[in-house]
Amino acid sequence: MKKLFLLTFSLLCTVTVTGQNKALKINSTSSSKEIIIKENKRIKIKTIDGLQLKGRFKTVGESFIIIDDVKVDLQHIRELKRNPQLISIITTASLVYLGTLTAGLGILIGALSDSTAFWLTLPGAAMIYLGLKSPNLSKKHSIKNGLKLEIINIS
Repeated sequence: MKKLFLLTFSLLCTVTVTGQNKALKINSTSSSKEIIIKENKRIKIKTIDGLQLKGRFKTVGESFIIIDDVKVDLQHIRELKRNPQLISIITTASLVYLGTLTAGLGILIGALSDSTAFWLTLPGAAMIYLGLKSPNLSKKHSIKNGLKLEIINIS
């Protein structure tokens, strides 16, 4: 009975210790909102030094995060954005596809019927450029808007 109690107690302790996940809590003083981003989510940051990093983040201690093997202090972050991979893939693919389609149709129509259709290659090229640049439509949190970051434990 004593062994069963110790085994159960030790299992419960290990579950509660390993079951806590860390997250990044963003407080905005201008809008008084709190946003929580769980660990291992994709973010894009700019530091005060001008360094731009994007990728999955991991927390280290109470005031550091690691992105792409670069350790960054939370106090040195100037801007932070979510960078969801699915939305990035969809916007990139759709813009490149539509741009190629528009440019191709402009060349085809311009060669076969009307030479003014060559002007369609300009918006097509712009769409391809925007697709390759990978636009991020998520809201940007910056120091100018009262960005306050802290690492919390969520269970």
